[in-house]
Amino acid sequence: TELRYGIIHDLAWKVAGKEPIDLTMGHVNQIWQGDANAFLARCFPLCSSPARIINLGGADVLAVRWLAEELGRLLGEEPIFTGVESSSALLGDATVGMEQFGVPKISVEQIIHWMAHWVRLGGASLGKPTKYESRSGKF
Repeated sequence: TELRYGIIHDLAWKVAGKEPIDLTMGHVNQIWQGDANAFLARCFPLCSSPARIINLGGADVLAVRWLAEELGRLLGEEPIFTGVESSSALLGDATVGMEQFGVPKISVEQIIHWMAHWVRLGGASLGKPTKYESRSGKF
């Protein structure tokens, strides 16, 4: 996630625009783009053949409902929800990355605060929805 793109970005703009938030994909992982880039740069010395899989994502499983409610609290808007949280979600397992590089420097709570401020300012967007709610794996 960064201020112009990401799941938290998508949720923030939906909350602010009073658009319904689909809860079918009820849980997500998130990482600040700067942290992901820092981890990626540190992956190059680890490159090998056969390849070693290292997911660079947030370690926490975050409820979409909680993210939207936190954004709503900061934006002074009540989120509108549709659908019901499924018992499964498409998540990345960041365990190996966290063991290798540690936890991200920027917390999800900080991202939420930054994003709410960005939306209040009318900040820019890349205009490319993440389609996080897709359960087919096709984005």
